[in-house]
Amino acid sequence: MTPILLQSPSPSPRGVYDALFGGLFTVIKPGWEAALCFLIGLLFIGWLLRVRRSHPQRTSDAWFLAALFLVYTVNTIIFHCAWDELFINLRHSLNFALFNRFSFHAHSNVEGTVDFLPYFLIGLFAKMGLPIWEMALVQSWLAGFLLILAARRLLMVAKTPRSVCDVTLLVLTFYPTLLLNACSGFTAALFTETIFWARFFLFF
Repeated sequence: MTPILLQSPSPSPRGVYDALFGGLFTVIKPGWEAALCFLIGLLFIGWLLRVRRSHPQRTSDAWFLAALFLVYTVNTIIFHCAWDELFINLRHSLNFALFNRFSFHAHSNVEGTVDFLPYFLIGLFAKMGLPIWEMALVQSWLAGFLLILAARRLLMVAKTPRSVCDVTLLVLTFYPTLLLNACSGFTAALFTETIFWARFFLFF
């Protein structure tokens, strides 16, 4: 009889996050950290192009924003962690998609959510067959980057020096509070960037 210590353990059941985006979050983190170091190098090159002004402004802006976007994206993957609040809110979306009832409970209108509109839209798109978990994470990730772009736009209309604008964008790209909200599927980044863009369109 084979000793129990030498037996192969039974495989652990796959969770939701094991299959998200084709298993994106199961990739070993040192690989993402190496990618981040490479992208930081690209970001530095883009910043040098802006400082030396050896290329047209549009070219240097494109380099800098593309590098910011990639660094921000990898940062959200590295920072990502599963929080139960996302699944509590998505329960409303799931029940709406399956039973046409926007509620935490499938068969009774109980426990609404203050984040009605985003999760209602997620449930609506889920009715069309789109993956519900990925949609929640994409909306927070996209909202975080739109927030960075809104901050850039507000700094530009305020005629902020380019160096100050660049440093501010770099800080936002690595700002833990923004990253943790942007990578978790929460709506905080979505509401914040909406306020920023509303301020821009209303006052500038």
